[in-house]
Amino acid sequence: MQIPFVFKEAEQNGLTAEDVQVALNHCGDANTVAWLKENWDNMMETVMTLASNVGHEAEENTIGTLSKPEAKEALRKHKGNIWAAVTECVEQRQMKVSVRFINIASINSIHWCFDSMTNCAPRGTSPGRTLSPC
Repeated sequence: MQIPFVFKEAEQNGLTAEDVQVALNHCGDANTVAWLKENWDNMMETVMTLASNVGHEAEENTIGTLSKPEAKEALRKHKGNIWAAVTECVEQRQMKVSVRFINIASINSIHWCFDSMTNCAPRGTSPGRTLSPC
């Protein structure tokens, strides 16, 4: 099958050039689009499951449940390499959790500083409490 036809057929089936690249790396002589129809969802599910399992096996689950778009993006980026995609997803999720933790800590610090500057008691404390500076 000629490559331009493969891309046209893939596009007609809602697939991207990156998806075709994944298939070309894995399908051998099989029809690329047919291979994607048979295997693409399974590959995404595999990445989702393996990445989520990493979180479940950790002392603290910082991964949660991966979404299909996250798995698909990682598979595309790593041209269908399952373990590279799993690693990518885990690292991306851990980074998101770290950023959220930093943002929450920053917001709490800002509230404390603002409350201190206005001489108001921080949330959850009693009025008239001596406030320490930021």
